Amino acid sequence: TVAGLGTSVQASLETVPDYSRRMPDMEVCAECHRQIEDDFVLRVGDCSLHQECLKCASCRMPLTDTCFPKFGQFYCRTDFYRMFGPRCASCGLGFTEADKARKIGDSMYHTHCFTCRDCSANLTEGDKVGCDHRGNLFCEIDYIKQSNSSEV
Repeated sequence: TVAGLGTSVQASLETVPDYSRRMPDMEVCAECHRQIEDDFVLRVGDCSLHQECLKCASCRMPLTDTCFPKFGQFYCRTDFYRMFGPRCASCGLGFTEADKARKIGDSMYHTHCFTCRDCSANLTEGDKVGCDHRGNLFCEIDYIKQSNSSEV
C-alpha cells in the first residue's frame, strides 16, 4: 500500500528492448537474396551484393573492375557493348573497341560499310556523301542522280 492512501499498487516488470545495442538490419544480396554478413557490403547503384555474386549476366565471369548495369542485371564491358551497344546502320552488327566508325546524323557505320548504295564506292573522310530518307548512303554523284530521279 502507498502510505496514507489505502490502496495497493501492483508492480510489474517488463523487459524493454535495449535499442542502443541492437544489431543493424542486415543487407540482403540482390542476386542470391541471402543476408550479407561480410565485413563490407558491395553496392552497385541501388543494389547490395556479395562480392562473389557480382557476375556478368551473360558470360558469368566475376566483375572485379567495372560493370555495366542494364534492366536490373550486370554485364562486363564486352557483353554489354555486344548486346546493347551501338550498331552499324548498314550491316546491323555491333562495334568492337577496335572498330573504326563513321557517323552521319544519328547513324554510325563501320568504315568498311561506309559505301555508296548504288556504285559500292568506299566513302572516305572528306568525300561529300548523301543519305536518303531510308538511311541509304550515296556518293555525291549517285546522290544527285537519286535526287533528280525522285523529282520526276
